[in-house]
Amino acid sequence: MDPRDPTTPDPASVGPSMPDPPPDAAFAPGTAPVGGVPPGPRPDPSTADPATFGGPSDQADPGATILDAAPLDPTADPALGPVAGPVGAEAPAGTTVAARPRVGRPEKPGRRSVFLALCGLMLRTQVTRTRLISLGALSALALVVGWALGMSRARSHLNAGTEFVNTYGLSLLVPVAVLVFASSMFGDPTDDGTLVYLWLRPVSRVKLVLAAACTSFVVTWPLVVPPLVAAAALTRGGTDLVRGTLVSATVMVISYTGVYLALGVRVKRPLVWGLLYIFIWEGFVARGSANAAKAAIRAYGSSILHSSTGTTLVLADIDLAWAVAVPLALGVAGLAYAVWRLHRQDVA
Repeated sequence: MDPRDPTTPDPASVGPSMPDPPPDAAFAPGTAPVGGVPPGPRPDPSTADPATFGGPSDQADPGATILDAAPLDPTADPALGPVAGPVGAEAPAGTTVAARPRVGRPEKPGRRSVFLALCGLMLRTQVTRTRLISLGALSALALVVGWALGMSRARSHLNAGTEFVNTYGLSLLVPVAVLVFASSMFGDPTDDGTLVYLWLRPVSRVKLVLAAACTSFVVTWPLVVPPLVAAAALTRGGTDLVRGTLVSATVMVISYTGVYLALGVRVKRPLVWGLLYIFIWEGFVARGSANAAKAAIRAYGSSILHSSTGTTLVLADIDLAWAVAVPLALGVAGLAYAVWRLHRQDVA
């Protein structure tokens, strides 16, 4: 540069000049093309003259990370996230680099969220106000009768209370309440043709059946078992009656739930078939044959109550271990059959 040459620009107007890099210079870490000019070594702002890089507002923030800077590659796809630097460059120590988002199928919702959604759907569609009021009235009636027996001058409050729990609670209240809710979980959607909407969703049949069983149980158990236990306590029959009522009613709720769910999947109008089973088979047929009594869930509940109180009851001739194990096995078998049936059933 010759100062006598008039075509030479004034150094004060141009600013400090940077040495030109060699033609074959490679991109080094911390360098980037600016304005199409090949990159050269970049001085460190912390050691350079502040007048060269501007005032404090123009200097880099010591707490800033590499994500705060503009992408160094102008051709980078914004959908893939910010580019932290040139290919092969390593981020300085103490900086953070954004992770590139994973590309693929969207994440599936959690198993728990799907299960709870199914339970909520069945709860809204099958648990109606009419059913709750009707069965609530039967539970309230049990409390009234239990209180009346407790206030009476019966010779044995234990025997009177046990007969009442077996005749009204285990023979009528528990099976009818479970039938109303459990059979409707799949019976109502099958009858009105709305089961196909659940069929089209990618939900496993096991999860569908378990959601129906849990929904039926959490509605039926608090609706009938606590009032029946309270009624047993009001009869003044003692702790043995209260304990036997709690265990026998709970076991029967579990067993009836699995059986009536399978019934709702297998037949149309399961409520009618369930009532026939309760009043015809368990009420009459099982009383006349020991083999028929083994197929009556009521017989197992009565046997549990008999084992706790010692009061002689109809159909109560089954050992305690079998009286507990067989109903639970029937409930599990009913759920397994419902899963198998849903896999093979065609929905119109």
